Amino acid sequence: MKKKVSAMFTDRRLHLTFVLTCISCAVRLGLIGLLASVLVSCALPTGDTSDLPSQIGLPPEQQASLAPEAVVQSFFEDFNFAFNDPLIFEDADRRVQWIDQLVSYFVPSERIEHRSLFAEAFRTYSTGQYLLGGNNETMMLEVRFDEETIESEIIDNRALVRLPDAVVCVIITSGAATADDTCDGESGLDTLIGTEDGAVPLIRVGGRWFLTSDVG
Repeated sequence: MKKKVSAMFTDRRLHLTFVLTCISCAVRLGLIGLLASVLVSCALPTGDTSDLPSQIGLPPEQQASLAPEAVVQSFFEDFNFAFNDPLIFEDADRRVQWIDQLVSYFVPSERIEHRSLFAEAFRTYSTGQYLLGGNNETMMLEVRFDEETIESEIIDNRALVRLPDAVVCVIITSGAATADDTCDGESGLDTLIGTEDGAVPLIRVGGRWFLTSDVG
């Protein structure tokens, strides 16, 4: 089986098709349930790390004051930083820091499950680096959106946040080439979230908004 999988990576088009197929297979698996399957085909980007945050993410005490749309925006910003941080596979402490940060956005009752999913996602992401390394290629997976278009709907202690123009962008680079902003392939956010319209569900607990896999 390993030989068959590796063979797909010898062709850029087949490689991209495989990745986008993985992305599109998420149906109501929760916000990050897809990661374990899709990130197996992603490689670790290399190069300048000067644009990475020196302090990981937004402290929990600042998260507490955020509106639903701000929580979602902050989460995806951290998500993008985390999965493009070259240190996550070299430094176990750094990896744990990112897992803690991403999990902190979720309602406490779901954190054990999401911690396990993120840990598996980082492991499979590392496997992807090995698979692509044979072709001297790397790939980035990034959620892109325009913060000016974010919409939110709040009913009691539930909220749905929509990012109408959001896309899951795949960028593949070869050799020492620098990645540009052009997506080699993309898919709607709904394929990552698992909801029909890509709406991100949140719940308010103790006055603070949290991400949740429970659509209510």
